Amino acid sequence: VRIWMPETMANFESALPGLHLGCRLSWYPTANPGEIMDEFYHRFYGAAADLMRAYWETIDRAWTDSPEHAGCGFGHLRRFTPATMKVAREALDKAAAKAKTDVEKKRVQMANDSFTEFELFMKMRTDLAEGRFANLEVDSALWQTNWIGLTAKYQPQYAFSPYGNNYFGQFFAPAYRDAARLAREFIVQPPLKPWRYQVNKEKLGETVGWQKPDLDDTVWPTTDPAIDTWADLGLWDCYGQVWYRTTVKTPVVPAGKKVYLWISSTDGSAKVFVNGNHVPYINAKGETNEVFGGYCQPASFDITPALGPGTNTQLSILTTRLALNELGTGGLLGPVTIYHEK
Repeated sequence: VRIWMPETMANFESALPGLHLGCRLSWYPTANPGEIMDEFYHRFYGAAADLMRAYWETIDRAWTDSPEHAGCGFGHLRRFTPATMKVAREALDKAAAKAKTDVEKKRVQMANDSFTEFELFMKMRTDLAEGRFANLEVDSALWQTNWIGLTAKYQPQYAFSPYGNNYFGQFFAPAYRDAARLAREFIVQPPLKPWRYQVNKEKLGETVGWQKPDLDDTVWPTTDPAIDTWADLGLWDCYGQVWYRTTVKTPVVPAGKKVYLWISSTDGSAKVFVNGNHVPYINAKGETNEVFGGYCQPASFDITPALGPGTNTQLSILTTRLALNELGTGGLLGPVTIYHEK
């Protein structure tokens, strides 16, 4: 029997107990959830029941106990911490060793296949956040190849929806491919952090000089956009503007070489200022735009003319959320860095 299947990665391979419980309670709303899950784990996983319960409950707690509410992969570095990933992996490995029958082994293997793919997903999120760009394109291609194989392998179970691969290719892969390109062709600085940020409800920030280098922003809170979503900052319902500011050491580059600011991903538009000067976005066609706007796409800005003679460079980015969606995101969705020609 076909039942409704979530369109992203929330499928039988990653949310099986919750889907089972939801289906059972939809038919018998007065049933005891604890008894349903006791029955599920012991009948479905047999000898590996307790360890698979430990695995699934680790995943559940990562969702329910985390203060992260963006509802998407951009918040996973807060939710699926290294400690959480380690506990889940240990439970899965022990469950694989404990399973006895062929059916038990196959069911554990399905969860293991899913988590192995997720471990690669989290490696890419971590590498991007920490500036390890070189292998991101290779890992991205591997993830997509693996997913296609898993979709075919588990087609009878209606798991590993093709939408998972489509969404990854649309919302995550572009930043990974571009980051790897930078690592190959340029000298890339570590991701810039922390950033000070401030909501601009009245949209008057530029008018009052929030882009100016001498603005006193010391009272602004700080964030790392590679890790924090707007939901983490308490801005899950913000559909306006947020400014980001930071000051960095001006890179020393060979004469005649260009310096760029790279934004890995945004939810909405980004307007860049360097030392108070607006830096336009020039797209691949050579067209000049006042702002960059490309949902979950990377962007580079030539900031060479705005660097000036000083030893420090002040960067300001005005982000505007342009569209309403179901996510608690907005503004910068990943790391920002400076790179320059060799």
